[in-house]
Amino acid sequence: MEKITADTLRDWLEDPGLFIMDVRSPLAWAGSTTKVKHAHRFDPAQLSPAALQEIPRDKKLVLY
Repeated sequence: MEKITADTLRDWLEDPGLFIMDVRSPLAWAGSTTKVKHAHRFDPAQLSPAALQEIPRDKKLVLY
């Protein structure tokens, strides 16, 4: 796993080969004024095998 900076993520946002997962808790997500453009919301407490099937295997994955 590699950590990236916010600036790097901003540079990557328009890349169609990128899949961004926002895995913050519902409370943290609801209380935040920052939402990442094009991020797919996944509640970490609700990650089921079915939810994991939604994650493309052919894209660069960023967890936020």
